[in-house]
Amino acid sequence: MQIRVIGANKLRKRIDMHNLTYFPLRRYMDLTGALVADRAKQLAPEDLGDLKKGIGFKRLADVGRLPNGVDIYSRAPHSTYVHGFKDKNYRLSPPFSRSKPHYPPIKALEGWAKRHDINPYVVQQAIGKKGTPIIPFIKMAIRDTTRQRNALLREAGKAITVLWRSGRMRAR
Repeated sequence: MQIRVIGANKLRKRIDMHNLTYFPLRRYMDLTGALVADRAKQLAPEDLGDLKKGIGFKRLADVGRLPNGVDIYSRAPHSTYVHGFKDKNYRLSPPFSRSKPHYPPIKALEGWAKRHDINPYVVQQAIGKKGTPIIPFIKMAIRDTTRQRNALLREAGKAITVLWRSGRMRAR
């Protein structure tokens, strides 16, 4: 018994040709990461600028022939306290959600309190009563860039279609 699949060679050539989806999807991931990171930098609160400087993105490791995704991050040590945890739901507009009331160490508050001409002990007591506002700047950036990201995805789809069609012409 013998089975013969006709056209499989042509299909393989078309799929292999120019790594059909790899380059358009990689470009989409890079542009999406840059777009969201730039918007997050605009939305992040600024004191010394460490939070904004620490925002960036990286493409996640490829799986086979496809890019796996993009990770938007903030390297500032206090970013979790400002942004909140990525897996929790927070209010994305004022009045922002607040952290649980807690008493941070005075040493951590001294610089901020001095720059704003406030007694650090008063700041500590206020945080102990109300918590701190959580401004989820990365989640807000993802929300704000939905339209641009969808346009980039359509562009990637069109690029894949063009590659597919050009490969179809050459594979004949």
